[in-house]
Amino acid sequence: MSRIALPFFVIGCALCALAATADVTQAVRTLWIVAAIVCAVTAVIAWIDLMVIARRMRAERTGPTRGR
Repeated sequence: MSRIALPFFVIGCALCALAATADVTQAVRTLWIVAAIVCAVTAVIAWIDLMVIARRMRAERTGPTRGR
């Protein structure tokens, strides 16, 4: 699921940031900025999730480590 969410929210963040640069009122600009921040935070969470999954898969392939 994170493989789908990551690009979706990265693109969403960029589009929201682009919309915030448009000639709009301050209230609308603030809304777009908040939406961009929410998309960016969600993208970071999805990226972290993918890194955890990759680490667990790598650990599963190599088997248990000795001496730890």
